[in-house]
Amino acid sequence: MQKDEKKTTTPSELLHFVVAGKEIRVIIAQDQQIWLVASDVAEVLGYQDASHVLDSLDNHNIRANTTV
Repeated sequence: MQKDEKKTTTPSELLHFVVAGKEIRVIIAQDQQIWLVASDVAEVLGYQDASHVLDSLDNHNIRANTTV
């Protein structure tokens, strides 16, 4: 896998949690891994851009998901 290439995952379950009055979507993948939607987390933390949250993560901790 290339450094900039992101894995994809298909959710088997999508959960919604409310934190500080804002929704965070949580994906339970088919392999039972738990993934948080970065844009939701960024909003709760007050970031303008979710990419700033992703900058602090290793590539193996990032998955692209276009179905959420």
